[in-house]
Amino acid sequence: MSFIYEYQLRNVKERQEWDLFEYEQVLENLIEQTFGRNLKETIIYNKSFEFRLYASVTSYKLQNLGKKIKKIIPSRHGFVRKTQNLYVIIDNIDEDTKMVSIEFIDSLVGDSELYSQRVNRFFKNDIKSEYSEDIKYNYYIDIYSADLSIKKFKQISGAKEVNVGDCYLIKANHRHGEEKIEIEDNPNIIKLDKIFDYPYFQLESEIRNDEVNDYFIINTFEKKTIDNGLKKIEEILNVLVEPVEEQFEIKLNSDKNVFFRVLNVGQALATSFSYGEDIPFLYFDYGILFGLNAHTFITETNLPVDKNTRIIISHLDKDHWFGVSKFRDAYSCSWYIPDQKSFLFNHIIAGIKCAGGTVNLINKNITFGNLTISYAGISTYRATRPPRKRHETGLALCVDARDESNNNCKILIEADQDYDYVENAFLSDVNILVACHHGGKYSWTIKSDLPHPVIENNCIIYSYGDCNSHGHPNYVTQYQRLGWTIEHHTPIDGTFEKIIEI
Repeated sequence: MSFIYEYQLRNVKERQEWDLFEYEQVLENLIEQTFGRNLKETIIYNKSFEFRLYASVTSYKLQNLGKKIKKIIPSRHGFVRKTQNLYVIIDNIDEDTKMVSIEFIDSLVGDSELYSQRVNRFFKNDIKSEYSEDIKYNYYIDIYSADLSIKKFKQISGAKEVNVGDCYLIKANHRHGEEKIEIEDNPNIIKLDKIFDYPYFQLESEIRNDEVNDYFIINTFEKKTIDNGLKKIEEILNVLVEPVEEQFEIKLNSDKNVFFRVLNVGQALATSFSYGEDIPFLYFDYGILFGLNAHTFITETNLPVDKNTRIIISHLDKDHWFGVSKFRDAYSCSWYIPDQKSFLFNHIIAGIKCAGGTVNLINKNITFGNLTISYAGISTYRATRPPRKRHETGLALCVDARDESNNNCKILIEADQDYDYVENAFLSDVNILVACHHGGKYSWTIKSDLPHPVIENNCIIYSYGDCNSHGHPNYVTQYQRLGWTIEHHTPIDGTFEKIIEI
């Protein structure tokens, strides 16, 4: 995301009489000199001017810019920042915690002809111009995200019902976190997730806003029909991701032991496979904290990668891929994702491809060596029920390994994938289980089978953050009844580590 700053003359009469095109070059030069590498682009209209920044700036810096502009454009009343028009899409709903994930999308995308012109202008004379149209369209768009309670969303929007895919057109004002904002007294204020664009990571540390929050103050909400909202956005921001090739392989060094780790990343999930302390060659999920659970983030956590690292994402909930928002080298890796939709992650895909990484789709079961990925599947309890939600259409990983004593060591990493929608063979005689959904709700039906442990030397790992907003892990008793005897809780016991042979 970048932050949009559009200004118009404050006085209506001046606005009608003046043409800012006359000052186009001098305004562009001044804005570029002020913000340097932080500047994404500048657009001068006849009645307003706009610039976009990868990192938001303080009102003090904006006021200084205003003083410089006043020396060029002798307006008696100066300029005022315009309200932003944004689409709001309901991306995901957690029915258990009554939370909703929303995406804010620049309304510019609603005018396909104008959006195409802006994209082509941005990529003109840019090395990224060689990329396909779908990648350029998704790279350019500015998307923001936030999580809030369904109750608060209904209060702000006036909606009686909330469903995934609902689309609204809103007017909002952006505020930088260092400005004085009375959050508690204004229910229309929404804190934004920190999902910065790749160029943000190339800025000097004093420019980046790693510790500063940004907000939208919502003014109006208007419900849109599918044809005028979601469908139109889907047509423009569709991204083509090729399925993995038939032979998906990771070349393993049989002479070296593999270190399997469930990393202590708070209320999120990241697991890795590496040779000793080497950089991991494989991650299954790459999550860190965000939003309401950012307080559980472990500051010393590191998710190192190099160009040979592969990252498999179980599903597109942010707590399973948000590491890319902190570790920029992940953009140059090879990524593998399930067949799920997210406008925000489409933007991430475009950033990965433009940074030299690759993204492929996993839409079938895949076996490579002793590792098997299960994709969605058929409900064991009710075969006629198709998978519907992200926790039913994602990926799980099963590893048939051997431990240091040369005993069988079956590892199941369930991520958030519903136990009712994985291969039955995954659920039997498991030695090490990374519990589904951080130890929370594990299936759409209480009659779903849970993974059965081996009688001896079994261990269940709960990856979660202390005092998280979901109350995880809240299904521990169900696992204990099945015979899971050794428990590893990441906020208490830290990163889990096991030496294995694959």
